[in-house]
Amino acid sequence: MEHTAFRAEEYDAKIRKTLPFYEEFYEQVIDVLDCAGKENVSWLDVGCGTGKMYETARKGYP
Repeated sequence: MEHTAFRAEEYDAKIRKTLPFYEEFYEQVIDVLDCAGKENVSWLDVGCGTGKMYETARKGYP
C-alpha cells in the first residue's frame, strides 16, 4: 500500500501553489480581529489542514 499522508510543510507548499494568498488569508483574519478590538478570543479549529490558523493566531494572541 502506498503511503499517502503528507508532512505539514509539504501540504502547505502544495496549497500555496493552488490557492493564491493562502497564508495572507490567515493574517487578514487576525487583522480584522485587531481592528474590531477583540482581546479575548476563543478559537475553534476543526482539525482540517496543518494548523496554519492556530500558528498565525498564536503570534497575535498568545
